[in-house]
Amino acid sequence: MKDFAIKRPFGPPIYFSTLEDSTIDMLQKVAVSTKEKNNNIGKALAGNIACQCEAIMDNLQRDTFFKDLQPHVYNTLRGFEEETPTGLDLSNMKISLGGGPWINFQQAGEFNPYHSHSGYLSAVIYINVPDVIQEENNNNLTSNTPRAGMIEFIFGNEIAQGYCTKSNFVHQPKTGEIFIFPAGLKHLVYPFKSDVERISMSFNIYNS
Repeated sequence: MKDFAIKRPFGPPIYFSTLEDSTIDMLQKVAVSTKEKNNNIGKALAGNIACQCEAIMDNLQRDTFFKDLQPHVYNTLRGFEEETPTGLDLSNMKISLGGGPWINFQQAGEFNPYHSHSGYLSAVIYINVPDVIQEENNNNLTSNTPRAGMIEFIFGNEIAQGYCTKSNFVHQPKTGEIFIFPAGLKHLVYPFKSDVERISMSFNIYNS
């Protein structure tokens, strides 16, 4: 398993790591079959994204995905427990398939507004993030907010801002990265202008 980090830009912690290349290769195949099936569940989700679809996996892909994901979930929980003990029984944690996984096929001009998820933890995996989206930001350095395609986590409220506190964490995703974070942590995804498709997967984790 690759290295990971527990980031604490503000109160709630955020787990960050990178999936193995073989896992991302598999998820890219899953994305193709998911788009072909087109079981769009966008009405149940927050995103202003036309194609938000239930992830379609065969049994082997599903088993492989859960096996590859398991150490990331356990490392998240162990890392969070060290910071704020909750007495959770890790053996009873499970990924909710009823509310995911789902795959977002984000196009130019589309975005995910300020929102949160249900469950105990939530996750996002970046299946394919074209380099040209990063180049938009590199070529837009005169802007105060060059954030094309970025994810932003926001904690607290406007009252806390400006009082020697940090309330947001912004990141330019790359293919293969994974974030796991408290489900109630607010976040958003910025639009981009390039004529490409940015593919990400999300799901929620519940304490049964």
